[in-house]
Amino acid sequence: NLNKQKYDLVIDLLDNSSTTSSIFVKLIKAKFSLGFDKENKNIYTHIVPLKDKQKNHIIDRISLILLPFGINPINENLIPSYPLNQEKIEEANKFFNNKSGKFLIAVNVAGSDRSKYIGREKLQDLINLCKINLLNAELVLFYTIDYSTEIDIISKDIYVLRAPIFNDFDTYANYLSVCDVIITPDTSAVHLASAFQKPCIALYKGFSDSSDMPWFPYKSNFTALNTKKNNISDIPAEDIFEALKKIYQDKYKQSFENSNNSTL
Repeated sequence: NLNKQKYDLVIDLLDNSSTTSSIFVKLIKAKFSLGFDKENKNIYTHIVPLKDKQKNHIIDRISLILLPFGINPINENLIPSYPLNQEKIEEANKFFNNKSGKFLIAVNVAGSDRSKYIGREKLQDLINLCKINLLNAELVLFYTIDYSTEIDIISKDIYVLRAPIFNDFDTYANYLSVCDVIITPDTSAVHLASAFQKPCIALYKGFSDSSDMPWFPYKSNFTALNTKKNNISDIPAEDIFEALKKIYQDKYKQSFENSNNSTL
C-alpha cells in the first residue's frame, strides 16, 4: 500500500540500525531516502551525521535530520511543547483544592511495566519523609487502575492526595502541569516535564556508563537517579527525597529572595 503512493522521499528517524526500517525503505521505493550514518546507511540516498549516543540527547541527535532541508537545528527551539487546556487546568486546581498555594509534588508511581513501579514501601517512606521535613508540600500520586489496590493500602495507613484515574492522556497531562515538580519512572511524564519546564526527578534502571543516553528531560531542571538492578523499587526513597529536598529548597530560597527584593 505504501509503495502504491509513489512517495518522493522516505525519512528513517531511527538512529539505530533496524532490519524492519531497512525493509520498509527498500519496499517503498521512493526517489530519495534519508537517514543517519549508521550500519545500514547503504539503503539511503542521503545521509546525515550521527552524534555520539552516549554524550548527546536524542532530540539533538534526531534534529540533524533537518540539515538536508536547509534548516540548521542550532537555530531552532527544540524544546518539546504540549498544548494545554485552560478548562482542564481549572478542573485540576479545583480537584487538588490548592487554595493555600501548597508545593505540589507529582509522583508518577509506575512506568510501562511492574519493573518500573516505585514500590509500595518506597512510596510510603517517601510520603513520610515529605510530611516530616517539607512544610507546605503535598504529594499527589498519579497511577493507573493496575496499581489502585496498592494505592488504597497506602492511603489507609497515611493520608496522601490521589489524582483521578484518567481515561485519556490529555487530561492526565493537564493535571500534571499544575504540579510544581514531577517524580517519574515513566518517560511520557519526562517529556511533559520538559514541555512544562517543570523540575523533574527521573528514575531509571539498568543503564551504565557505556549505555546510550536515556530519555532525559530536555533543557530543563532535572535529577536522574539510576539503579543498575532490574527494578525501579531498588532506588532508595531517601535518594529520591534528597533530590526533592534540593528542588524544594531552591524554590523557596528563590521565593524568599524575590520577596526581599520586592520589599527593598
